[in-house]
Amino acid sequence: MWKLYEQDLLAKGVPSLVGSKSKSKTIRAYELVLPPGAPGGGGHSFADILTHRQPPVTCLAIHPSGHFFAVGHADGCLAFWAVDDDTSPLTVFTFDEDNVHLVNSVKLDAHLQTDGQAAQQLSFREPVIKMAWSSFPNSTDPRGGETTLTVLGGLDPTHGGNATVLWFPPFQPADPPSGTKIQPGELDPFFRTAMEDSLAPIDLVEYAVGGEIQDFLLIPKESPHYAGQYDPYAVLFLVATKGGDRVVRANSFPPSRTIQSGSQPAGGVQPSQSNEGGAVFAEYPDLPPFVPLALPFSPLGGAAGLRGGQLLSLEADAYERICEAGKSFSETALAVKLNGGQAFADQTKHDEIRLTKYQPHRLMITCNATLRVLFFDVSAQLLVGGELEALTGHFPNPLPGLTVELESVWGELLSRGKCTASDSPTIQAVHLATEALEVATVLDTGEVVVHRFNSPSASPKASRSNDIILLHSSSIETQSQLSPYFCLKKIGRVEACSISDIAAWGISGQPIATHGVSDPLKDGVFVLDGKTGTKVDATGSLLAASYRSESPNSPPILIAVGAKGARSYANINGERIGKTDWGIRAGNAITAQVVQRMASRALAVVTDKEEVLTYSLPHLELITRFKQLPLDGG
Repeated sequence: MWKLYEQDLLAKGVPSLVGSKSKSKTIRAYELVLPPGAPGGGGHSFADILTHRQPPVTCLAIHPSGHFFAVGHADGCLAFWAVDDDTSPLTVFTFDEDNVHLVNSVKLDAHLQTDGQAAQQLSFREPVIKMAWSSFPNSTDPRGGETTLTVLGGLDPTHGGNATVLWFPPFQPADPPSGTKIQPGELDPFFRTAMEDSLAPIDLVEYAVGGEIQDFLLIPKESPHYAGQYDPYAVLFLVATKGGDRVVRANSFPPSRTIQSGSQPAGGVQPSQSNEGGAVFAEYPDLPPFVPLALPFSPLGGAAGLRGGQLLSLEADAYERICEAGKSFSETALAVKLNGGQAFADQTKHDEIRLTKYQPHRLMITCNATLRVLFFDVSAQLLVGGELEALTGHFPNPLPGLTVELESVWGELLSRGKCTASDSPTIQAVHLATEALEVATVLDTGEVVVHRFNSPSASPKASRSNDIILLHSSSIETQSQLSPYFCLKKIGRVEACSISDIAAWGISGQPIATHGVSDPLKDGVFVLDGKTGTKVDATGSLLAASYRSESPNSPPILIAVGAKGARSYANINGERIGKTDWGIRAGNAITAQVVQRMASRALAVVTDKEEVLTYSLPHLELITRFKQLPLDGG
C-alpha cells in the first residue's frame, strides 16, 4: 500500500521522502541553557545552582497558530520559543514561579545564606511527560481565540500525578509599526512582545481523578487532524490506582474557567459556549470545572473494574421495561462517542441466527471496587442482523440509567455516624426486582442499601424502625435514574438476601419447614414452575395469579444445591423427586445455576476442580460433565 501511495505522489510531481539521498539540513537549534544562579525547574536548593545547566527535553507542543511552541524539560519547567528566533526563549516558567531561566538575586542570596539547610529543603519536581496545545472555534477572528495547554507532569510532590490545563489569551497581534528595519531571519520585536503577552496564563485547572495519571488522550468533536487537539470535548486518562491497577477514565474538556474574565476575549466568546455535540459546563458557574463522562463500554479490569457479577434471564415484558429504564436522558451530553467500523452477523451460522429469537433475553450485572454496579444488555438478539446489513448497536449494550453508585451513600452513612471510617466496604451481592425496578446491594460490612427508580427525596423525619436508615443523599452518577432509598442497619454479616417485586404484607401462622440439602450454596436454591420450568419469583403478576386461582395448575418444584449434592422436591415441602451426589473426584460445588436452551432447562453446577456437571430437571439425572477452561490466577 505504501508503494502505491508513493507512486501516486510521484505521478503528481511530489518527490519521495523515503530512501531519498538528499541530506537533511538543520535550520535552527533551540537550546535552553540556564545560567549560574537561575533556578530552572529544580529551584535554588540544588548543589549545581551556581553552574551552567541544560535540562534534557522530554516533550514538545506547537501553538495552534504555528508561530511558537512549548518545550517540556526533565526538571519540570516549560520553555516557550518563537519559531523564528532561536537566540532566547520567550519565557520559561514552572507552575509555581515565572522566568526561572533568569537569575533572581534576592532569592539566590537568601539561598546562599541558608546553605547549611539546603539539603532539608529539596523538592523534586516531576518531569514534564506530555503536552497538547488545543484551540477552539471560539472567535470570529481567523487567527483564533483562547487556547489551552494540557500538561502531564511538572508538578511538585504534593500535587504529583495530576494533569494541568493552562488557559492562554488569544494571539491576535496588530500590524507592526512602519519603518522598523529587520534583518533577514530575525523576529520583529513587536511580534515577540505579542507572543510573550499571549503566554501569560489567565487560568489554571488541575484534573485530580483519584489516582496517578500516566497518560492522556484528547477526543476531538469532529476533525481527526491536528493530532486530534482541535476543539476536543473529552479527555481520556490512563490512571494508576492505589491498588496497583490501571484503568481508563473520561472527563469533559476543556475545563471551565475558575477565574472569570471581566470581559469576553476580543472577537469571540468563551470556549465552553461554543457549538453543539459536546458537553457545555462553563456557562453554569455553580458546576465543577469538569465532570466524569461515560465510556461506550466501561472497562471492567483494574481496581475500578470487575469484582463480581451475574447473568439474569428475563421475560419479554421485564426485558422491555428494564431496557427503557436503562436509557439515560443525558446520554448525548455526558458520554464519549467512540464509534467506528462495521460488524456483520456470521451468515455461515444461519440456523443458529434464525433460532436466536427463541432464546431468552439476558442481563449482565457487574460490580467493582469503587462501589458501582453496572448493568449491560447481553442478549443474543443484539447480534442478529440482515444478510447484508451491519449491526447498529453495542454488544454488550450498557444501560447507564440503572447504574448504582454507593460512594455517596457510604459518605452519608459516615457523616451521620452510622458506620466507621475503619470499615472498607466491598459489594458482596446485588439483587434486582425486575417489576418494581429496585436494586438491593449487600455490602460485606453488613449493610444492605436499596435504590429505587425515580425515587423522590426521602422525608427528613426518622424511620419508625431503628434498623432502617432513610437516605437523603443524591447519586453522583449523573446518568442514573436510580436514587438511594434506605439502608438496613448493620447487624452482622449478611448470609442471605432476596428482594421482592411486591409490597411487604403480613403472614399469620407458623412457618412451614421444608427439606433441603447439607452445606447449601449461596444462591443455590431455586423455585421452578412444575409445568414450564421457569423460575418462580416474588412478582406482582404471580401474586395476582395466586389470588385468581384456588390451586395452581402444576405444583412448584424446589431445587436445593449444596457443596456435595442436590435435591428436588415437589410443591416445595412435598415428596422428594430427584437426588444426586457428585463424588470426591468431582470436588465441591462453588456455584450453581438453572440454564435454558430453547424451551428446555437444566441445572449446571461448577466445582472447585474446574469441572461442570449438568443435570436434568426435575429428576436430577446426569446429562454430561466436562472440564471448564482454566482461569488465570486461580
